Amino acid sequence: MRVWCEGAATTLYVPVTNVAEGGLFVRTVSPLSPGETVRLVLRPDEHEEVVATGHVAWSRGRGEEGIAGMGVSIDTFESGQDAYQRMLSRVGRRSSQTSQRIDQREVAAALREHDGNKPDVS
Repeated sequence: MRVWCEGAATTLYVPVTNVAEGGLFVRTVSPLSPGETVRLVLRPDEHEEVVATGHVAWSRGRGEEGIAGMGVSIDTFESGQDAYQRMLSRVGRRSSQTSQRIDQREVAAALREHDGNKPDVS
């Protein structure tokens, strides 16, 4: 899954690698500065959109230990808070203490199941 992350002077379209109730981690070699306010737009599937405002909690640049990117804390939802919560519960990783890797196919299958359709197991 990818997310639009709009800062004051920069807009990024980057992969989300971890998600938690309070925020998410996005991979980028150009992380924004800690404390910077961001607007996030992500689509857990083709039918739902999540729009939220948050701030960069921490960032790690290329060459530092670990994957380059930034942790973004969600402060408020403009829309799609229910979709975000459903996404967390569908992947079975709902926790404010730890963030977990999500799999796009797992999210899509869970959405189909939630909508009353049998999940595609191909």
